[in-house]
Amino acid sequence: MKSIPRITVHRRRGAILSMELILVLPLFLLLLFAIVEFTMLTAAQTRIANAAHAGARQLCLTNAPAETVRKDVIQSLGSRLGSGATVEVTDPGKAGDRINIRVNVPMQNAAPDLLWMTGFSVRNRVMAADALMVREHDTVSAGQTQLWVRSGNNLIFQRLVVVTGLRSATSQQLKRIFHGRQKTSRANG
Repeated sequence: MKSIPRITVHRRRGAILSMELILVLPLFLLLLFAIVEFTMLTAAQTRIANAAHAGARQLCLTNAPAETVRKDVIQSLGSRLGSGATVEVTDPGKAGDRINIRVNVPMQNAAPDLLWMTGFSVRNRVMAADALMVREHDTVSAGQTQLWVRSGNNLIFQRLVVVTGLRSATSQQLKRIFHGRQKTSRANG
């Protein structure tokens, strides 16, 4: 019997390993690209949702104008996500009404287009997040300040609008004014 030389066995084994690498490497790279891209998209979606929530909270609790909220939301997104982002603000301006902030960001700002060869492309797609809250107080015209006081254990909040002349009043002065009005309203009622 004639034995096969060792050199040909090594060549065959190397050829088989090369063939396995050629078959498995594209699938491995595809899986790696998918993990990277979806991780970046998920992180961007979380950041967009947080920015929308912060904008809704700012609008809900303060008297900031809608344009200021838009700028703050875009600034909180950062330079990469903020470029090309649109922020829609729905604010009726009355206490108890719903405020909605919708943030739209192009997907190509959030992640590189690594999976275009598979048919999943981030081009011409948009990531969106909505934040819905209830306005805590009415909008106040310029020159007025609002003081919210919780009365007892009730969930009812009473509002005191202080006119421009008392704008520089301290919180202690405002509390005295409020308690004085509360006592007179109880005496009258």
